[in-house]
Amino acid sequence: MLMLQMAVWNVVDAQGLTLSNVQNSGCLRENQRRANGEGQTRRIVLLKEGSILSVQLLNYEANCGTGYFDVTPSMSGGSDGTPCSLTIQAVPVGDEEMDCICPYNVSFTVYGLETNSFYFSCWWYEGQVSLTEGEPLTLEDISESINIDGVHYTLHKAMHTAKLANGKAKEGELIIPKEIYHEDVLYPVTRIEAYAFNGNSALTSVTIPNSVGSIGIAAFYCCSNLKDVYCYHEDNLPSIGGYTFTDSPVATATLHAPAGSIEMYKATAPWNEFGNIVGEGRVTIDGLNYYLNSSTYTALLTVGNTWEGELDIPSEVSFYGQAYVVTGMAWNAFYDCPDLTKVRIPKSLELITHEYYTTNPYEDVPTVLISHNHMNPFMGCTALESIEVDEENQSLKSVDG
Repeated sequence: MLMLQMAVWNVVDAQGLTLSNVQNSGCLRENQRRANGEGQTRRIVLLKEGSILSVQLLNYEANCGTGYFDVTPSMSGGSDGTPCSLTIQAVPVGDEEMDCICPYNVSFTVYGLETNSFYFSCWWYEGQVSLTEGEPLTLEDISESINIDGVHYTLHKAMHTAKLANGKAKEGELIIPKEIYHEDVLYPVTRIEAYAFNGNSALTSVTIPNSVGSIGIAAFYCCSNLKDVYCYHEDNLPSIGGYTFTDSPVATATLHAPAGSIEMYKATAPWNEFGNIVGEGRVTIDGLNYYLNSSTYTALLTVGNTWEGELDIPSEVSFYGQAYVVTGMAWNAFYDCPDLTKVRIPKSLELITHEYYTTNPYEDVPTVLISHNHMNPFMGCTALESIEVDEENQSLKSVDG
């Protein structure tokens, strides 16, 4: 249903800028259907006359319950010779959260913009623009849809970004790529669209790269067999729409998160709704450095360990209530540890490796750690008197200490 146009008068002081006459068209869904797909491209239209900038956001997607848009412009740079930057935030506001998305046309006017060339950031666009007085400039989000292994992605060519649009037919495990290389152009995957996996009962596992900055409404709604979600955001979690995991069995599913960021996930909805949240990556437990593998629940002793006196390497360590079996150590785990005098190796530890230990599909292997020539994890331990290996160990043994 096309709603009547409404106008809201805002005045915002943003380093000399003022804003007024925010209008929106109401939901345009029915109009889009009648247009047979035409007019659905996201556009930003800029028109500058004097110091007045008119802005139109065409086909702006927002929740169906949106009543109006809270628009805020801000200006930085320019006065001291630094590049001038204009940022406009348009936030949809509504009294009720509805389980659907509508396109809107939003228009408003910014006063006090003296320059015609500036770095512009608004909605989906971010980049330099140069305006000609009295001539409209249209920024068009030209896109192309591609299919990769049964998952549909939308490539946005103006910004060189990609979004996962539809994965409803994907079965089993999915590792979302961090970036897509298409026709000699690299497109980082920055978003999972609304309803992307809605109702997919065949999806069992999904891995979300830290390039994804937002997840749309109901993206994993009713994924009834979803058992594992791997999310590798260490600092900032992606912004997330409502009903993301509604009617999916998150209470019995496992969320695999960076070990150093567990508290952030436990404190943030809907991630804290998972019944089991386990750590992946580097940690220090009881004075020793490990890399935890949250898929196999195993741990590897990594580099940089220091120890004084005798050391009993544990067969198992615990991190946030989850047990990890200690199965190996890096080739230089105790390199140059002069105060270590005695080591006891448990039966669980069966591997000394020269390769980097990670299950993160987006993590580059640092080749500086790879060496086939040095496989002594105790090199430089000048006070080391003996090494004892548990008799039940199937891979290692000690000979005369």
